[in-house]
Amino acid sequence: MMLSDEYPEYGINGPRTIGGTPVTIHIHVDNADEVIQRAVEAGAEIEREPQDAFYGERSGSIRDPFGHRWSIGHSIEEVSHEEMQRRYTELLRDK
Repeated sequence: MMLSDEYPEYGINGPRTIGGTPVTIHIHVDNADEVIQRAVEAGAEIEREPQDAFYGERSGSIRDPFGHRWSIGHSIEEVSHEEMQRRYTELLRDK
């Protein structure tokens, strides 16, 4: 993956220039908490703190200084389709 600065002369504008982004880049890493913390130290802002999810992943979201949204996660357990559905149904019932 390659990210670059804006090049308006070529029609390449970043999220801040166009007023937001319709895209979230999702990456899997070995330790989401650590990668998110490093990103924050480098200037990113946390949009969603890291948390465990019903589908077996721990993830959080950040927005980098250029306005790109990143979802960063790692696997915490293998979850069968049936168990995932059970957890999802329970989650919706509790809301």
